Amino acid sequence: MLFRSQLVSGVAHELNNPLTSIAGLSEFLLERKDLRASDREHLRVVHEQAARAGLIVQNLLTFARKETPEAAGVDLNTVVERTALLVAYDLRLRGIDLDQKLSTEEITVKGNRYELQQVLLNLLTNATHAISRQHADAPRRITVETLRDGAQAVLRVRDTGTGVPQQLVSKLFTPFFTTKDPGEGTGLGLSISYGIVESHGGKLSYAPGPGGGAEFTVSLPFLAPGEEEQAVQLPGLEGLPRGKAGRSILVVDADRAVHRTAVALFGMAGHRGVSVLTGEEALPLAQEGEYDLVLADFRAALNGGGLVAHLLAAPPGR
Repeated sequence: MLFRSQLVSGVAHELNNPLTSIAGLSEFLLERKDLRASDREHLRVVHEQAARAGLIVQNLLTFARKETPEAAGVDLNTVVERTALLVAYDLRLRGIDLDQKLSTEEITVKGNRYELQQVLLNLLTNATHAISRQHADAPRRITVETLRDGAQAVLRVRDTGTGVPQQLVSKLFTPFFTTKDPGEGTGLGLSISYGIVESHGGKLSYAPGPGGGAEFTVSLPFLAPGEEEQAVQLPGLEGLPRGKAGRSILVVDADRAVHRTAVALFGMAGHRGVSVLTGEEALPLAQEGEYDLVLADFRAALNGGGLVAHLLAAPPGR
């Protein structure tokens, strides 16, 4: 198990750098105003497929590591709204309606927003595939519902597909089991989703939809307002002091493609990006100048020079 986890982590690291570059540069190019409509559409597909490949990598990492989620207060209504934005374009292309029946009160749980969003995205993707296999005249609708049921927060996804044959229901959450055509799925989505929900103290279940189709229900412990914790904000550019020339960012990564992506994106936002390959190269830069933010690949940062020790020893505010 340890070897498998290390192997998957290593492969994921090698895949993430080129995927980040593809996604980042395509997003950078999409910001250009002089693009033809056809070119913009091609770039949008490139960006979406890079994001899709990145999600597959994250799925593999989740399956291998089984990490404990970072706890914070999460409103399931917000999770639905944000995830709906991610799938809206694809659903529109396929002629599928997304009906959101959200509770009028906050449906708050304790957990990791990104992992819960991944669960919902997996369920919506499965529902989309199920409906797409229907004949053209069949109803094409996905319903997402949130509600409170006593001490439980409930998130329910229902589709108008054909449902799951009874003989396959017991295999639904088995790793690598899929009813999709070859090349359309890894068979990890539901098993990963099941593990994520379980790690949050909840349950993911399946039942036939009331009018046919499939219905998946996520039940999680409801977090009362007095118990709610504030979400942990990741360090970013928003809280950093800004001079007239923008902020200074030092990027440390062994992949030159990452440098191009980071410098392009930061430059577009009016910041100055400096990139180097190793911690050894970064150390004198960090000693001689002040940087508002240092983004360093773990292995590159540890590649000689004592960069990590220098940054940890720097006085607050520097």
